[in-house]
Amino acid sequence: MLIVRKRKYKSGKEAYFVDFKIRGNRYRRVLNSKNKAMAVKEAQKLFEDALNKKFDLINKYQEISLRELSNKYLEFAKENKRSWDRDIISLKNILNMEIDNKKLGDYSIEEITSEHILKYQTRRKRELDAKYDLKNISKPDRNYATVNRELACLKHIFYLAMDWEMIHKNPVARKSIRFFPEKKRERYLSKEEIARLLSASKGHTYQIVAIALNTGMRLGEILKLKWRDIDLTNKKIYVRQTKTNEDRVVPINKYLLIVFDSIPKDGENLFKDRLGNQLKSIKHPFKRALSEAEIANFRFHDIRHTFSSYLAMNGVDETTRAELLGHKKRSITSFYTHADWESKKKAVEIIGNFCHVFGTQAQTAEKIS
Repeated sequence: MLIVRKRKYKSGKEAYFVDFKIRGNRYRRVLNSKNKAMAVKEAQKLFEDALNKKFDLINKYQEISLRELSNKYLEFAKENKRSWDRDIISLKNILNMEIDNKKLGDYSIEEITSEHILKYQTRRKRELDAKYDLKNISKPDRNYATVNRELACLKHIFYLAMDWEMIHKNPVARKSIRFFPEKKRERYLSKEEIARLLSASKGHTYQIVAIALNTGMRLGEILKLKWRDIDLTNKKIYVRQTKTNEDRVVPINKYLLIVFDSIPKDGENLFKDRLGNQLKSIKHPFKRALSEAEIANFRFHDIRHTFSSYLAMNGVDETTRAELLGHKKRSITSFYTHADWESKKKAVEIIGNFCHVFGTQAQTAEKIS
């Protein structure tokens, strides 16, 4: 059966392609024709050539496994995506999941259908449910965002394969594949919890938590800070290499001036590990601080929620909050509005004012030593 279809790429480009089988061999090729009639004629010519065993015209598509495609994707992601390392974890789960007695990664990308994806989604949910059962987490409180991230990663990989002209359909982008609804997280710290967390945090952890509380910066953005990004004279932090690939400038309030003054200026990085390299994580010391402060159900990213919540509660407008947090998506109205620098300076003083309970130079130096 000879199939001629027209498809539109994400870039906006449109093209016709042909798809047919002869003696068990599959032929697919993007056509050069600009309209349907010419595309059909070109496709018929290719069909006849293949039928007459002119294999020099055999389709340039190669049957590769999902595992091979994933390796190709990771090479691309390393150059084009900041969070590519997170995809490695997603792909480990995806490729090693057994579907119909065969690992999903060992299927050719042409074999994979929406049915395979649905089976994967169901089994991953069961795995998470088993973990939730062990933790006695009730069904209404369960979140399957992990599965959604994995499906989103896989969906992106298949779209790239389409752009690379390896396949002509995306099995994840089907009507039958519905992502799980995700719960909106609204956890933020009370003023008492802020005081306890700062008191329980030590060394780099204290400094990093203080910066997050007073700027709303992401943990990754803070850990990547270099001294060239800190302008203490003009009280500015230049936030680079952000999640949205858009640099921004955040004011330094009075409280943070004390914190920055306490950090040794011995190298280009603000935060270093024992070998002098850029610090990669504060997972364990932050967990200890939360335990000592008796703060439950809290993640580091919730500090951004805390920063934004206190700004909102104190009347800071949406535009100022969005620009300080580096949010790319805003309402249409605020998209055409920009916050002035004075508004941002006033905004970051809000949390700084009640952080000053720990804010004298002597207290800060004593805590960090």
